[in-house]
Amino acid sequence: MSRPVIGFAGMTHLGLNSAAASAARGFRTVCFDPDAARVADLAAGRMPVSEPDLDRYVADYAEHFAFTAKTADLAACQLVYVAPDVPTDDRGTSDLAGIRSLIDIVRPA
Repeated sequence: MSRPVIGFAGMTHLGLNSAAASAARGFRTVCFDPDAARVADLAAGRMPVSEPDLDRYVADYAEHFAFTAKTADLAACQLVYVAPDVPTDDRGTSDLAGIRSLIDIVRPA
């Protein structure tokens, strides 16, 4: 049995670190973000967040990553995590508009 292909939608801190951890464990990961410029930066090895060793993980396991801004590429995945960072204010109230929007974008895949 082959390992499932795992998709991650939202290449900010949460999504990118989750994808890196999955790739390091041998899973093929499809890393989707609707921001094509962010995807181009990731494909070039430029990380949009600061996390110890993240750039090394992405480089070391590059063969497991597919960075894309095309929603249709998520159709290759058996599972898709919608994992954007969610802004939360000082009172602990989260703004869920971004995650709802991302869910709407990836749902067709």
